[in-house]
Amino acid sequence: MGVKSVAEVGINAPIPTIANAIYDAVGVKLTKTPFTPEKVLTTIRAKDS
Repeated sequence: MGVKSVAEVGINAPIPTIANAIYDAVGVKLTKTPFTPEKVLTTIRAKDS
């Protein structure tokens, strides 16, 4: 039947959701995980420059 695992579908949703929450909170778009505090701060500082 060519059926693949359905359980993996739920794994994909949290990452874009967290990225959008960070964008809504601080106004920077992160595209690579992990979303560490250092990455967020570095991106905010780069945006302000």
